[in-house]
Amino acid sequence: MMRRIAVVVCVLASSVVALGALNTEWAYHDDNDGEDDRTTEYVPGKDFAFLGNGNTTIKTTEPVVLYVLTANRFSGEADAQVFVRWWNGQEEHWVMGTWVDNLYLGSGETDAGRLHGQPEGDTVMLDVWKIEISPEMTRPGENFYAIQIKGWSEAGEEVAYLLRDSSEDSWNNNVKQALSNSGFFGHDWSVKIEE
Repeated sequence: MMRRIAVVVCVLASSVVALGALNTEWAYHDDNDGEDDRTTEYVPGKDFAFLGNGNTTIKTTEPVVLYVLTANRFSGEADAQVFVRWWNGQEEHWVMGTWVDNLYLGSGETDAGRLHGQPEGDTVMLDVWKIEISPEMTRPGENFYAIQIKGWSEAGEEVAYLLRDSSEDSWNNNVKQALSNSGFFGHDWSVKIEE
């Protein structure tokens, strides 16, 4: 009986993906420079801005479209997930992003160029994610959002939040995106929803 339990424990342990540190070096939505560039800064090599609507004032009938960059396989062997925590002034919604494409940053002919002077050396492969907030989740007035990147496995989860600006426990990555592992209140982005 003891051997059977040991075998079952070994089999279960081998099916659980261990968590490692998230690679946050390429996570990006808008840099921590005090300027709101979401509508004017385009995803490298693409024809859309990080705030895909092209404006921070959005009609109640339109979805809000956000784009996020991450390092390819930013969560290692764990499942990679990108979410937006949307607050419309009355209720909270968590919306999962979808993977759109890969892009390459560097100096080669097929690369999309650089992002804030990065990479300095070799070409890197990034993932482009899209999050669409349906009009049913928005309300007229100021709506706030924070972006969460997550590595999830049966062993647990690791998260990091992309921030609009620095907080007490935040850091900047190599493309000047502010990040935190603990929260985003008061450091999230907003859009104005108007009738």
